[in-house]
Amino acid sequence: MTSPTQNLEEQLFLVSELIQAKKLHQAKEYAITALDLAPEEPRIFQLLADLDYSLENDKGAEAWALQGLSVNPNHSYLLEVLASIWLQKGRDFAIQNLQAWGEKHLSFAALGLAAHLAAPDNHHLKLEKLQTLFDKGLREPNFLVEYTATLGLTNQHDRIPQIFYQAKLTHLYLPWQLFAHVVQAYLAMENEAEAKVVLDELKSQSGVPENVIEDLMKTDFLSSNQLTKPPSKEDIDGETTH
Repeated sequence: MTSPTQNLEEQLFLVSELIQAKKLHQAKEYAITALDLAPEEPRIFQLLADLDYSLENDKGAEAWALQGLSVNPNHSYLLEVLASIWLQKGRDFAIQNLQAWGEKHLSFAALGLAAHLAAPDNHHLKLEKLQTLFDKGLREPNFLVEYTATLGLTNQHDRIPQIFYQAKLTHLYLPWQLFAHVVQAYLAMENEAEAKVVLDELKSQSGVPENVIEDLMKTDFLSSNQLTKPPSKEDIDGETTH
């Protein structure tokens, strides 16, 4: 087997080869070496957590997941690793620990996962969890995407535009999903004029999937006064990668 390299991508490729060859202990050694090349690379923490989990070292997997989450507290995969480990001690234990960790580290993904484990279809419960972070002043753009999506799912459309316009005053860049949520909110409130203004802004954003614009345009407010049901927020957020 080739020796460790000084190139991160080559090193991660070697780790992958070792995993495929079922040489998990050696793969772990190579992955740890990769941390010297990129101490905050989330893929390394993900690999190390997976390797220790496969080696039935739950404490090690938990430690690597937490170390990676200290870099990105909303890393969904690492949070799922934590949840898998904590669920072995009971659902209530996992929910309580995810919530406590999420509140401490202002992790909206952790609080969302805690709500999902408690009640998968209860959007009001998720909003309650996210509201604690909003009340603490969290206004990070990706959080606002999740927060406004949940507001929409609980039919609190009137709150979304104000959050959006306040965010525009403090952030040079906002994710396109946030623009889409505002369009949906205005459509739900039957405010065609404002929906069109924000839709025009959305069209100028980079990375917007064509089907999102097409789905929003299906409301036909450009050619008809009759509104149809806007596309669901799940459809729009399904285009987001984590």
